[in-house]
Amino acid sequence: MAKLIVTCAPPTSNGDLHLGHLAGPYLASDVFTRIRRLLGDDVHYVSYSDDYQSYVVRKARGENRPPEAVARQYGPLMARTLAKARIEPDHFMHTLGLGDHYLETLSSFYLALKSAGTLFSQRTEVPFSQELQLWGYEAFARGTCPNCGDPTDTSQCEGCAMPPDLARMRDVRCIVDGQPMGWVEVNQLFLDVEKNRAVLQELYRRAPFRPALRDFTSLVLDEPILPWAISRPHDWGPRVPDDPAATLHTWFGGIAGYCAASQEWALKLGEEALFSKYWRDKETRLIHFVGIDCAYSHAVAYPIMLAHLPVAPTVGNIFTNQFLSLHGHDFSTSRGVAIWASEFLDNIESDSARFYLALRAPETTEQDFDLDEFRLTINDLLASRLMNAIASVRDGKNEEPLSGEAFQDEFGGTLESLRQRFMKASSVESFSMNVQGAVLVDLIGLLDSTDPRQLRTVLSIYSLMATAIQPSLSSALAAFLRLPNKWGVAWLLNGGSLTVPSSEQVGEPSPTIQEIGPDIIKRFKSTFEAAVKAA
Repeated sequence: MAKLIVTCAPPTSNGDLHLGHLAGPYLASDVFTRIRRLLGDDVHYVSYSDDYQSYVVRKARGENRPPEAVARQYGPLMARTLAKARIEPDHFMHTLGLGDHYLETLSSFYLALKSAGTLFSQRTEVPFSQELQLWGYEAFARGTCPNCGDPTDTSQCEGCAMPPDLARMRDVRCIVDGQPMGWVEVNQLFLDVEKNRAVLQELYRRAPFRPALRDFTSLVLDEPILPWAISRPHDWGPRVPDDPAATLHTWFGGIAGYCAASQEWALKLGEEALFSKYWRDKETRLIHFVGIDCAYSHAVAYPIMLAHLPVAPTVGNIFTNQFLSLHGHDFSTSRGVAIWASEFLDNIESDSARFYLALRAPETTEQDFDLDEFRLTINDLLASRLMNAIASVRDGKNEEPLSGEAFQDEFGGTLESLRQRFMKASSVESFSMNVQGAVLVDLIGLLDSTDPRQLRTVLSIYSLMATAIQPSLSSALAAFLRLPNKWGVAWLLNGGSLTVPSSEQVGEPSPTIQEIGPDIIKRFKSTFEAAVKAA
């Protein structure tokens, strides 16, 4: 049994979550946590709201209210949306919470780095709009990335995931008025990344990263690594512990956010030792779920920060994802171009949304969410074919199930092949919602062609393998089939024979998946198209 800390990239509290968010690290981290717990691992799962992003300040400027008010509105709203999607971290912390756990933990990371001599101060030029009195960070400035040539903000490039070298960055313009930004010399704190090259080399040698992150880490080590700015001249954000005039960069605080969320969770439960159990044990493996644009902070900065703590968990894997579009258009919270997840889940069952998002998750390549395809997929696979098989078992139309010897024939070979694919896709090394979802699709296909006496067996296996992607349906189906607790887990782990579920009468009520009507899809398409035009 492995001990794991699973983290999910903190969403920025400048608006609610959209479908693109769910298809990325949020659903993936939840599915991973559920399947690893089913298979016996000890998993602690946390996330938090990124209340100190400059996008919060931009939202506040547009609404003429304090950034604190914006963060305190949207942080809890995002938590409720995650709950609607059955994405259930042990704790979702608000950095602008009632306690000081985040600030205290952030300070401890900073002081550990300073004590190790891996921080230094340097005069440097940063973008500034004199007319608007705005510093040119994330939300307020864009230019051309000197590394890849893509448009980028001044903190992290969405194209190559590298922090742009401001000295070589071109065409930096203010987002608010579109005018070129001036340059002001300031004093900034930097992390000496090159000095910690050995930490990164050790991690990159052993970690089973996905291809995009593997390419990124190779790029990182190809040349001397530039220092990383951890402070900025800005009045929004946590202060540098020994320099209250400076503000710590929000990306610097990410690992502290995860750590503080765990501390707050343990204190809330009244069991402070739980925090030490996970975070003060080098045998604990840290598993991050992030978008590829967050690669630098999670694969470069945070491993270095952890390495300078007396005792810390070991980074086990970092699962990155690409981006999801909708009908060819990019999602954007700041521009309002989105289908908001909360509204979507008010009209669509969470298991249906999770099923399609798992199939369309942009794990290694960019993907597109097509509303019409979504409706057809759910109505055909779930509302029709899966429900028909359940109805057949409910009505007693299938005969007595086959004995365990049936698993030695072609049917058994098919199930063993599906089991192996599913287990590989459930591992810490090569987890994939895409593959897990594809296995569920294949099981539904097996329902159409299998001997009627095997329907109950296939449905039972579907219930088992759908545990993580469709938790509500899985639970209802297990109760309907009267499966004992943890039925089939030993088979998942080891293969071999599988005890066929009993043919006793099924339970009530039978599981249901609602068919999605065309009017719902039409409404969401119209709303999205209007948002695209308005942007």
